[in-house]
Amino acid sequence: MCMAAKLDFCPMTDDLKRAARDGAFWTALSQIGAGACQWAQLFVMARLLPADDFGLMAIAQSSVGILAPMTDLGLSQAIVQQKHLAKQQLDTLFWVNLAIGAALFAAFAAVGWGAASFYQRPELSRLMPFTAVVFLLYPLAAQPSAMLTRRLDFRSLAVAEVVSWALSLAISVALALKGWGAFALAAGHVGRYFTATAASWWLARRICPAPSLHFDWKESRPLVRFGLFDAGARWLGILQLNID
Repeated sequence: MCMAAKLDFCPMTDDLKRAARDGAFWTALSQIGAGACQWAQLFVMARLLPADDFGLMAIAQSSVGILAPMTDLGLSQAIVQQKHLAKQQLDTLFWVNLAIGAALFAAFAAVGWGAASFYQRPELSRLMPFTAVVFLLYPLAAQPSAMLTRRLDFRSLAVAEVVSWALSLAISVALALKGWGAFALAAGHVGRYFTATAASWWLARRICPAPSLHFDWKESRPLVRFGLFDAGARWLGILQLNID
């Protein structure tokens, strides 16, 4: 711990300075690229689809947007902050994440039938389960993304983010032109998560080992405890923004 007087900051090493500069550059580039794709997608799709299709997608996506980050349970942050990680811990966290995602997918797919009846829109019985596929993809991408963050590899994170948004744009527009309606929006949404997952695993292949069928709850319990506190804080923030 640095005991600097008068609130002076501790000097950074050259490696950390370089990592900070690179991180700021690639994060900004990622935000600009992803933002441009989002803007283009909204602009083009607004010309291709009626407002009714956007309303259906908003119903299907609203709850997914609130709950999808919770499939991680804060375990990504636990991986990033942990000084030493064992392969058994990574395996355990992977299967915990996937189990939570699968449970949320099943629950959300079942809710689709009730939503279709409540809103009197039969399309929701198929649209909501399709959109809920992200509950299976989000936990799959969590671990490689966390390992890239742990290595301060913001370039790879930026590449995965921009490529996934660009493909989402292409999928949405192509399917809208074919008359898929709201499902074109849903396909672009799912396609973005699928691409981000595949890209994250490929870019992190040298530092993130493939999970094996190993479960060690005792060794992983401290990480889960840390993740629960982080997830709770994040979920309260998301709920505050989206409760209306």
